[in-house]
This record gives sequence, structure tokens and C-alpha cells, in this order.
Amino acid sequence: MTPTVSSRLHLRLQEAFDETYKRVLTALKAAGFDIVSEVDLQDALARRVDGRIKPNKVIFVFHAELTHRALTVAPEIGFRMVHPVAVTQTLDDQVEINAADPMGLLRDQPEGYLRPIVEELRARLDQAVEALKA
Repeated sequence: MTPTVSSRLHLRLQEAFDETYKRVLTALKAAGFDIVSEVDLQDALARRVDGRIKPNKVIFVFHAELTHRALTVAPEIGFRMVHPVAVTQTLDDQVEINAADPMGLLRDQPEGYLRPIVEELRARLDQAVEALKA
């Protein structure tokens, strides 16, 4: 397994999809995230439009403590505290992990109240991705 990294929230691995997916769930939980939902795009597309794609799942996560802290200073941001993490088998049969960068939350918050919360959230997502390199 030789990981390829292009940014801190992106990782490409040469291992089986199902094994990697389980490792992603474990790493996210170890970093303090709760799983809100999981969407199996391969299955959904096969059922809905007879679409055939390689394995592709999206995990929606949130961190309860950080979400609570964020909502106390910016109640309107609640829906943006759920973060997607995609696990995709690529055309060359590697597995790619991509997490949405929470730093985008700061664009609409000029006061800076959220900065320390979002930075910690980013650090925890980084921690989960880093754990997958082992």
C-alpha cells in the first residue's frame, strides 16, 4: 500500500475498496466523528437508473462537541457542520478518499468566531486521513 497524497484531505491508496471503506469509518470514529449517514452511490444508481459504476460511497459525519460550539456562536451554520467524506474506487482500481474542507465555512463568517472551531475540525479530519496512511 503506497499512499498518494495531493492535499491533506485527499488520499489515494492501492488496496481493496471494502477494506479501505472500513478503515475510513474506523479512522473517522477514532478522530471523534459520528456517522450521520452513508450513501452507496453504486447501489443507488444501479437501482434507480440501471447505472453501473465502480464502488463509490459518501459518508456524512459531524463532530458533536465542535458542532455544539459552532452553533452557540453561529446558529445558522448547523447544516454546514455535517461534512461529506467520499470513498471512491478509481478507474485504475485504486481507492480515493476525499473529505470536504471545512475551512470554506469561514467565507461567510467575517467576525472570526468560528475560526478556532473550524481549524480544530480541519485538524480532526486531517488526523483521520493521516491514520489511513499507516
